Amino acid sequence: MCAVKIQDSTQGVNLFSLCIIGVCMTFSVCYISTEHNIYYWDYIDYQITFQEFGELLKTSIVKFIFKLHSSVASSEYNAVPILLPLIFYDIFGSNRTVYIASLLCIYYIPSCLSLIYIIEKYNKHINTNFLISIIFLFTPFLYPTLRGYPGIGGLIPLSIALYIALFYDIHKKVCLKNMFIIGVMIYICFLFRRWYIFTVISFYISYFLYNIFYHVKSYKIILYNIIISGMTTLALVLIFQFPLIFRTITTNYYYAYTAFSSGILANIKELFNALPGFQWLCIICAAIYEILYIKEKKCLFLILFVSILIITFNSMQHADPQHRLPIFYILIFIFLKAISDFNYQCHNMALKYTLACLIVGAFLFNFLWTFSIGMSTCFPSFFIQSEKAYPLKHPEYEGLVELTNTLKNIIKKYNAKITIFGTSGVLNESMIRTQLGKKYNGSILSTSQIDQRDGIPTNSLRANFVVITNPIQYQFSPNVHTVITIPSQKILHGKGIGKAFEQYKEPYDIGNGIHATIYRRLRDFTYEEWQDYINSFPAEHINWYSKNR
Repeated sequence: MCAVKIQDSTQGVNLFSLCIIGVCMTFSVCYISTEHNIYYWDYIDYQITFQEFGELLKTSIVKFIFKLHSSVASSEYNAVPILLPLIFYDIFGSNRTVYIASLLCIYYIPSCLSLIYIIEKYNKHINTNFLISIIFLFTPFLYPTLRGYPGIGGLIPLSIALYIALFYDIHKKVCLKNMFIIGVMIYICFLFRRWYIFTVISFYISYFLYNIFYHVKSYKIILYNIIISGMTTLALVLIFQFPLIFRTITTNYYYAYTAFSSGILANIKELFNALPGFQWLCIICAAIYEILYIKEKKCLFLILFVSILIITFNSMQHADPQHRLPIFYILIFIFLKAISDFNYQCHNMALKYTLACLIVGAFLFNFLWTFSIGMSTCFPSFFIQSEKAYPLKHPEYEGLVELTNTLKNIIKKYNAKITIFGTSGVLNESMIRTQLGKKYNGSILSTSQIDQRDGIPTNSLRANFVVITNPIQYQFSPNVHTVITIPSQKILHGKGIGKAFEQYKEPYDIGNGIHATIYRRLRDFTYEEWQDYINSFPAEHINWYSKNR
């Protein structure tokens, strides 16, 4: 980590950057090529959107624009994140490798480079090769990208907003231009993925509190600037996404998403499992160094920002790897800023080189053990993170394929409608849809997955065939999946509505001691069977059903 200026080694830096990017792309392609075609839920949703809009763009630009407008205005998972990646669709097609490569090139690499740019603005004496190595070996960025989440693209507008917030003082004068840009960039984060709303709220709260704390005498100017930025964001939301905002305001998302949260303490524990102990130690030491030694006040803004973000998000729902992207972006920024300042302050070249080699080596070690199946996991969590990111593989892929082929033949033979009762990584409706392909997806009836979010499944029980797992498969704890448990148990045991079904074929072994059985519905349900089914649910579900039927 030698104290040389960036411009003195531009050619070497460019060559090294290209090598790192090339290695990253090669690794990612090899990683995807080892996966089974079992993508489901958020792993596949945006790839499907990528394919649908790619096809539409080729057939009709007018229909493409209208569908995009409708998606932005009302969809909770709008199509904006796949617009730029469509460049790859037009050239290379729509398979999984192309889709992931498009996310890497359009979002992942620019997000990493934007972070490098901001750090270099703070201190041009830090070795850029070191920055590139650390950021591209930082697992929380690559993990969700390889899973098919486009959320990392939201870090690009966030980095622009943070750059302005860190480099311009809003207590000195009203900065109309800068505040407008921040407002637009923060809105793009929300436009990009809905869950960025927690980042939007946390940014404005921490930005305001930090500036008021240090410059209370200039509170009017600070307030004006925050209002300009906040109103810009709000205006853009109302202009482009009013139907979505109206639905959001009138929907109790806290109730609907309770199942997705294991509690703030459990969620924070998972957050800590996403990095090894030594990286957390580095981040904590970096924050202390910045505050106490460098006396960097703006580091307090970043710490306040990330603290509010962690509390607000984790108190409402489960923070999956893609949801943590803004959190880890801020944390790695603090760490690299501290390394940058240390590099500038320290004149012992041997110490700087030794520290740089140790840090890069430790990051590389954790990277390899996080993404590579079969490597020894006997190392303590201080050196390697507990949360692994192995390629997606099914425990009994051949059994799953056999089950899917049978369902395909049933659809062809009987023109049947099919319901899948199961919601785990071993078997779920989304997984079967991926296996069947677009041609047969219309024959799968969607059913409820989460109690409070989805309500009692009714129409899905009109299917000609249903697939039941034994033991019953859950994504979370069974008490939030009674919409899966109750129909499954009744069909498995031939009670109530289960009397209308008979086993179609022998169970299929789908791994981990789990078997999937196809049942055929022979007749309609009687009134008594239907009432027994409805009354089997908890009282709050029955009230919901009565109110909304």
